[in-house]
Amino acid sequence: MYSQEIPKEILEAFKVPAKYKFLAWLAASFFISTGVFLSLQFDNWLWLARFGALVVIVSLLVEASGLVQKFIDRVTLMAEESTPEIVKMQVKRLPYMYGLSGTETDEQINQIARKEHLHRVNHISIIANKTVSADIRKTEFKIGFIGTVLWAFGDLVGQLL
Repeated sequence: MYSQEIPKEILEAFKVPAKYKFLAWLAASFFISTGVFLSLQFDNWLWLARFGALVVIVSLLVEASGLVQKFIDRVTLMAEESTPEIVKMQVKRLPYMYGLSGTETDEQINQIARKEHLHRVNHISIIANKTVSADIRKTEFKIGFIGTVLWAFGDLVGQLL
């Protein structure tokens, strides 16, 4: 199963809620603005460099918090709970798709449906991991990059002003 085969409603669930990214950017912006304020207040731009290091920590905390994995687990659980009956119905309706002859017992059909269901949930989990990880890692990278640049060169901003 590829991401093109998954219903759009489920794919929408793979998008990281904007509030997670917003909170990360809010924390980074808070540290940057605090660094700029203290640098202007004390006329010492090392403050900006120090707060740039805190921005890098925000980026690392986003990764280490486990929120991303909890989100992926929630999406996988949603798919796991919503598809067993659908899969069983499909196995019964389209037995030839699953190599059935039509003489199978209900228990055999249930067993095939469970295997197919687990197979689908596994694919959904893999796609969710790829999609969510790529999305959140872009945000982590951007915040980390900005923090690293400020950490490395924040003290030089005063010389430009």
